[in-house]
Amino acid sequence: DGLEARRPPPPPATIFGDKATGVVAWVLVFSTAVAELPLVGSVLGGYLPNRETLRWDLQGARLELEIELLPFLPCIRVKGSHLSWDPDAGTLTYRVKERPPSTWSIFYADPDAGVVAARSSVTGLAVIKRVER
Repeated sequence: DGLEARRPPPPPATIFGDKATGVVAWVLVFSTAVAELPLVGSVLGGYLPNRETLRWDLQGARLELEIELLPFLPCIRVKGSHLSWDPDAGTLTYRVKERPPSTWSIFYADPDAGVVAARSSVTGLAVIKRVER
């Protein structure tokens, strides 16, 4: 008998919110893109000193991202459009301005704990945590 690895089934789209709960906010808590930054990456180990809040609005087909770097700097806001969810692949796809589509391929989700792990085409391996209301 051999060891077999299986990808768990993708989470339901409702993990990102629905008509009853509204849009759910998530914070990015780990990213391999940060871990690979010169100097800072080795010190931080991929954990973020800033706060990045994501709101995946599937009904509105948009992503809203707020990046808070330092308390005295203005918040950076990024808007993604054409947001879609492929339930078979477990992939979120969106566009920012005229750039090529960006994707989040989800390979782990725990709806009860509010944790999602994915491979992002922009930030590499990423872990997000649901923000409790």
